[in-house]
Amino acid sequence: SGISTSTVLTVECTRYGSSGTKHTPINGVVFGLAPDFTAPYVASLSPTNNATAALAHADLVVTFDDYVQKGSGHILVKRVDGDTLFESIDVNSGNVTVSGSDVIIDPVSDLEFGTNYYVLVTNGVIEDLSGNVFAGINASTEWRFTTAAPDLIDPIHVALSPADDATGVSVSTNFTISFNEDVQAGAGRIEIRETSDDSLVESIDVGTVSISGTNVTISPGSNFTFSTGVYVLITNGVITDLSLNPFAGITNETQWDLTTEADALKPQPDPMTFAVNPSAANDTTISMTATAATDDTPPVSYFFTNTVNGDVSGWIIGTAWANTGLTSGVTYGYRVKARDAVSNETAWSATKTASPVEVGFIYEPFDYPAGDVDGSQASGIGFAGTGWLTTGSDNLYDILGSGLTFGEHPVTGRAAMRPSKSGSAEMHREITADNQAALLADDSTVWFSVLVKDREGSASYENGTFLLSTGPLTDPNSRPPILAGGSGIGMAFNGEAQLHALTIDGGTSTYSVAFLPTPGEANTYLIVGKITWAPNGSNDTIRLFSMASASAFTPADIDAFATMTVDLDQTVFSTVAIGNAQISIIDEIRFSQTYHDVMPASPTGTIFMFR
Repeated sequence: SGISTSTVLTVECTRYGSSGTKHTPINGVVFGLAPDFTAPYVASLSPTNNATAALAHADLVVTFDDYVQKGSGHILVKRVDGDTLFESIDVNSGNVTVSGSDVIIDPVSDLEFGTNYYVLVTNGVIEDLSGNVFAGINASTEWRFTTAAPDLIDPIHVALSPADDATGVSVSTNFTISFNEDVQAGAGRIEIRETSDDSLVESIDVGTVSISGTNVTISPGSNFTFSTGVYVLITNGVITDLSLNPFAGITNETQWDLTTEADALKPQPDPMTFAVNPSAANDTTISMTATAATDDTPPVSYFFTNTVNGDVSGWIIGTAWANTGLTSGVTYGYRVKARDAVSNETAWSATKTASPVEVGFIYEPFDYPAGDVDGSQASGIGFAGTGWLTTGSDNLYDILGSGLTFGEHPVTGRAAMRPSKSGSAEMHREITADNQAALLADDSTVWFSVLVKDREGSASYENGTFLLSTGPLTDPNSRPPILAGGSGIGMAFNGEAQLHALTIDGGTSTYSVAFLPTPGEANTYLIVGKITWAPNGSNDTIRLFSMASASAFTPADIDAFATMTVDLDQTVFSTVAIGNAQISIIDEIRFSQTYHDVMPASPTGTIFMFR
């Protein structure tokens, strides 16, 4: 298309051999299109010739056998009676449109009702794309028709879907109203209201509804509520017939009302699940949270049960439940289900187990039989699974016959010691997942306290390390010690009678600049640490305090002897790691969310009360 029939095309073709070699172009290949000398002719008319009951407001359409374009001249619409001119239309006016092979004529005025017309299209008014002129419609008998008598009758509806007074109707239903004749959108809105209080559910512009012939389909924007009465209102003139006669409308709540189906759908998810699995809140309580259910008939309530001792929550609105009065160390099982306001009930969740223990607290007094540390040391509070583990072929850790003491600081049991001055060793133990969650959360603070005693003898070789970390130390003899590829935070003697804060970030170990000078001759220190966790991307902070007394008040940050900041992902920490290359003793390890849990002695001195 777009190439004249008289155009000659010259094409250059380039030939390539099988190896891709380009050969001499072949020029002068000429193609010619045969000229078009055939004039267009009429393929169909609308209204058809001799039609009766033609619509007075409809366009007049001539369809040709070929694509056509405007020429020049006028199209005449004339009355048969009296042979009078109704309208003369310039083909190049906006009232004539050409689209492909169709010529669409829109008279300035609508035709008169019940009138006999004929149309004349003079020679040269239309031509094809080659300039061949349409001979025209030149006789009064070639395109003659009679318009329909005036339609003065309003459309009436003959069917409603859903039917008036229907029950059990789907909450996702559409509404269809059928008429006795073809209709179109008028102007205004269709309303859907609740029967109980006439409240508006939805207002729909008639311009957005679907109209096809005699049917008008109304599609609400959202589902209805279960077991609810609704009615439809359509005001006069919102729908008209094609002659613009208005539909009188549906104007009260009884003409098209219905009731939606009852809710038979269970809350989701089904079976119910736990959003937060049962876990210890303390040594007598297990807490849990159900997944918040979705349902079309709220409120949703939840029922928790302890499958071991029979405790139940009863039906409660909230998703969380705490089962209290439990026995520490006993494993309990839990299930949960949900139901909506009309008692549609989910299946039980899978059973999840938990044991009540004190969460957010770790205590290790090393209250074990004296002898080698070999994995059998598995008591203590807040630790997971296997007991203290140690690596190395010799010079490992031992449990002493007695523990360390420090003034009035409460102590019990024995202590762990690295007895040799040669080689190196480490020991480590994992903490529970509950304690990891409680002690390692962003925007929180964790405190620790520990009794340490540096090696007896020369102060130049002390090298003890104590960390909260991702795993065990891989080279405790290094200064600073190494945790290959891992991270941790805590403290270490640097080998020069100095106690520093220590951080390990991705295997890189760093001492704090500030330190605590130590005499190095059989001294016991009560060290308190304060770690403030920040979200990833911000620095975490550790502060170390050397306590002169176990009965002191909470130390101020400014009193720390060492402070370090580093951005660590503490949420992956799982281990308490200890290491040393020389003789050292460690005892009374405590971690908690509060200072008073790691320093359980009461403060002494005068307390002033203001009233």
